[in-house]
Amino acid sequence: MILCGGGGNGRTVLEQAQKEGVDCVVIDQDNEVIRELRQKHPTIACLNRDATDVESLEAAAVERARGVVSVMSDDRANLVTTVTARQLSPSVRIVSRCVREQSDRQLQYAGADSVVNTAKLIGLRIASELIRPTVVEFLGIILGHDDTQDLVISGIRLREKDAGRTLGSLPLGQAAGVEIVAFRRGEIYTFNPANDALLLENDELIMLGTQRTISQLSQAIAKSPASSANETPPKQQPAQPADTAPAAEGEPAEAGLELHGHFIICGAGTVGRTIAAELFATRRTCVCIDNDRQALDEFRRTVPDVQVIEGEPYSPDALARANVRGARSLATILASDRDNLVVVVTAMQANPSIRVLSVVTDEADHLRLQRAGAETICPSKIGGRRMASELLRPTATTVMGRMLASSGAVRFEAVVINEGTELAGVSLAKADLFTRTHLRILAARKPGQQQYIIKPAPETVLDPGTVLIVSGPATNITKLVTLVGDWA
Repeated sequence: MILCGGGGNGRTVLEQAQKEGVDCVVIDQDNEVIRELRQKHPTIACLNRDATDVESLEAAAVERARGVVSVMSDDRANLVTTVTARQLSPSVRIVSRCVREQSDRQLQYAGADSVVNTAKLIGLRIASELIRPTVVEFLGIILGHDDTQDLVISGIRLREKDAGRTLGSLPLGQAAGVEIVAFRRGEIYTFNPANDALLLENDELIMLGTQRTISQLSQAIAKSPASSANETPPKQQPAQPADTAPAAEGEPAEAGLELHGHFIICGAGTVGRTIAAELFATRRTCVCIDNDRQALDEFRRTVPDVQVIEGEPYSPDALARANVRGARSLATILASDRDNLVVVVTAMQANPSIRVLSVVTDEADHLRLQRAGAETICPSKIGGRRMASELLRPTATTVMGRMLASSGAVRFEAVVINEGTELAGVSLAKADLFTRTHLRILAARKPGQQQYIIKPAPETVLDPGTVLIVSGPATNITKLVTLVGDWA
């Protein structure tokens, strides 16, 4: 792998690639960056050169590379690197960082296979940390960021002999611990497909499991008999692809709206807008605080249904107007670590039980923010890890990207079985959740356990504290939450 840029994001990409056993060459023209990299990673090839130059990429053997990752802070430099790498190696996979949203299409046109908008990615990650921390942990395993369990999302391409078969006729039971997330036909993904879904040649099954179990299932499907030419497929309900799933509904926020169990966003910039859009799309109530009128105007234009409060985000009065005492969580994403620290202290003083997330730009401020009670998020690590995953685990990142692009807010979510709810103590077979919610249970984690069980057996009992992982539109997942008790 060729890494163009050895700064904050680049170092994280490098660490992730080494963890996956991928050889790397780093190109950076900053003498100090190269010196630090050689000191910390003496076995890594480091070129003290300009990554946009043809000679630099040729010296890194781009024609033999598995991939090129360009993580420089200048979109123009990433664009030139992308064009040059694509000209030198038409088949190499290229992942590029995007600083400004308007550069996204330019980079794709230039030849990048994947473009990572780091500001948007940070907003989505913070939103996910706020509303679905268990899913963040689960997806971290799938993307290779967490090695506590061997899990991947991988595709199985169907052959000509499989055309005309239904999903239920495939030998899905011959490999334990594998569950279907979706199937892809062209550019359309259908999540939670029913067993009577009709399959065609070249459809791709998107599976969750281990490399070994998915390989076993692929072999079983390849060896299974072809569909009968005279078979009459059962009548099926129209598939609901991710791109046409029902959009989340919500009531426009009004001034003076009573807030409780909600989320507070401190900062109305690009990251704040992304957080708010994700919370609203997944049916969570939130409010944003900022004193920057220009940022607030753009916020109102982008997410008009989310309430805003004009005032200093660290002001006790502004936080009181946002009902910080009744809030579930708060995210502070201000440009200054010092301002974020003041927000954390003020919020924790008003509500000691609130969960607080804060971005941190200076490594030295991590400890201060954590001691004040916040969970910290480092933007460069988030961007670097995702860019490494785009190169090393493209099927998983493509599925997640398609979910985010869907109109119906299709997401991975986690729910927990609460004591006294309708499903507490009931088996999965008796719960019949697919019929009731149209959601497949992808994985389960029993109380007190760390490992997830992929495709839990029908006889699995839903003890209180059991966590279920699903994927689907917000409307369906809301139905599941009313049955089981709460989000996890």
